Amino acid sequence: MRCSPSGAGEPERSPEDRLDHDYVNVPRSRLHTLVDHERTRFAGARVHAFVPILVEHAVRASLATP
Repeated sequence: MRCSPSGAGEPERSPEDRLDHDYVNVPRSRLHTLVDHERTRFAGARVHAFVPILVEHAVRASLATP
């Protein structure tokens, strides 16, 4: 288990968990599908440090689009 960057000792939540918390009306299965789709876009990236935040941002943008 990784700790949050704040160093508070709290476990770092996955993008899927954060999205699930913020989008309670969106089924978890749909969030999972969207997150998986976005992760595949970054599969070949040379640097993976920012992939979780990029994935979360992309999913939030897709959910904001009607």
